[in-house]
Amino acid sequence: MWSIRYIYYDDPKDNIAFERCIDVMSKLMLKYGSDVPKKIEREKRDKVHCEETYNVL
Repeated sequence: MWSIRYIYYDDPKDNIAFERCIDVMSKLMLKYGSDVPKKIEREKRDKVHCEETYNVL
């Protein structure tokens, strides 16, 4: 199996580090991606509830 390597940086070590970072970020997005929008929405609701309850602006 072969893969096409893209050049992002002049230093090959930087390219490898960047590709690894993107790989890790992709895996995290696949694992937790659907939870993030739910958490943001829940935090918005909690903030609104707190502001309504305690009249905090």
